[in-house]
Amino acid sequence: MGAGHASLLSPGIEPFHVGAVITHQLMTRPRRALDPREEVHALQDLAWQMLEQPDSFLTYLVDKALRISGAHSSGISLHEPDSPEGDVFRWHYVTGACKPFIGRTTPRQASPCGICIDEGGPILIAFPELICADYALPGIVNHEALLVPIYLAGDRPLGALWVISHDEDRQFDGVDARVLGELASFAGIALKMIRDKRALKEALEVQELLVREMRHRIGNILTVASGIVSASARTAATPQEMALKVRGRLEALGRAQGIVHQGASDHLVGHTFVSFSDQFRALVKVVAAPYSDGDDRIDLADTMLIPNDQPVLGQGSLTALGLVLHELATNAVKYGALSIPGGRVGIDCRFEGRDCVLSWREGGGPCLSAPPQNFGFGSTLIKRTILGQLEGAVQFDWQADGLVVEIRMNRQRLGQ
Repeated sequence: MGAGHASLLSPGIEPFHVGAVITHQLMTRPRRALDPREEVHALQDLAWQMLEQPDSFLTYLVDKALRISGAHSSGISLHEPDSPEGDVFRWHYVTGACKPFIGRTTPRQASPCGICIDEGGPILIAFPELICADYALPGIVNHEALLVPIYLAGDRPLGALWVISHDEDRQFDGVDARVLGELASFAGIALKMIRDKRALKEALEVQELLVREMRHRIGNILTVASGIVSASARTAATPQEMALKVRGRLEALGRAQGIVHQGASDHLVGHTFVSFSDQFRALVKVVAAPYSDGDDRIDLADTMLIPNDQPVLGQGSLTALGLVLHELATNAVKYGALSIPGGRVGIDCRFEGRDCVLSWREGGGPCLSAPPQNFGFGSTLIKRTILGQLEGAVQFDWQADGLVVEIRMNRQRLGQ
C-alpha cells in the first residue's frame, strides 16, 4: 500500500507528506488480545447509556473509546461546511490530554478528518501535524492518530471519531480500528437522535408561535371590529347608514389582513408602480382604510425624502411592511390614538444614507403617564419582522401625547 498512499491524500497536500499516512500497518502489526466478553459487555453498556442517558451519551462514548483503545486523547470531529471559519471540522466531546483544545477547527480539504471521510474507512496517521498544522498542540506530541468515519443514517458522513497516542510505545492495530468503527456506529445513531430531537423541538416552537399568533390575530380582529362598530355608530344617522359603514370598514379590514396572510402584491393588483413613493402610499392606504371615516386618521406626509433611484419594494419586504403597519394600527385602535375620537397617526418615510427610516407618530389619544410594563405579542412580532425580514431596528418612545415609533431598515433589503 506504499504506492497507494497518494490516493489517501485530500487535494492540496504536498507529496512529501505521504509518509505520514500508515494505514497499511493496521493489518501488519501484531494484534493485542481483547476479551470478547469484555467487548460485548462494553457494547451492551453503550446501548444502555444511549437509552437512559442520551444527553451525555457522546461524552461517555468518547471516554469509552479512550479506555478501550488505551489512547491518551479521544474526540469527535464534526463537519461544519458553513461555519464562520469556512469549511472545517470542529472538535467536540474531547477527552484526555487534548481536552483543553475542544472547539478547535481543522480545514476540510487538508486534514486527517478530511482524508478519513474521503476514504470512507479507518485512517492511521503518524505525526498528524505533518498533514495538518492545526494538530500541532503546545506541550503535546501526537505519535499516532486513528480515525474512523461517522455516518448519519448509514451513508451521509458527519465527521470522524478519533483516538490519539502521545507515547511512541502505544501503537494502534486492526483490533483498535474494528472496535472504533463499532463505536462510530453508535455515535452516528446518537447524533441522528440529537438532530431529530432538535428538529422536533424547533417544530414545536414554530407550532407554539403559530398558535400564539393565531390567538393574537383573532383577538385583534375582534377588538378592531368592535371599534369599527362603535366609530360607525357615532357618525351614522340611520341604522342603514351604520350598516353600510360597518360593512365597508370590515371589507377594508379584510384587505388589510390579506396583506399579512397572502402577500401585499395580491392586494395591489392593477397598479403599476414606477416609484417607491407611489407604492408605499398605496400600501399605507390599504392598511389605513378600515379606520377612515371621510378623514385621514392615518395620514402619510405629503413630502417624503425618497431618492429617485430607490427601487420599488420587493414582495417580501412589501408584505413585511404591511404586517408592521397593520400591527401598529391595530395597537393604536386597542390602546393608542385610534382608540378615541379625534386621535390621529402621522407617518413619514425618508432615506438617510443606507437606511430607510419610517416614523409612526400618534397624537390626540389617551394621555400616557409611563411606558407599558410588559410588551404584548404584537410588539414582539413587529420587532421580529423588522430585525429578521428587513434587517433593521425599531425603537418605541411612549411620549405623553402618544406613541412614537422609529424604524430603520436596510435600504438594499427593501428591494427583495
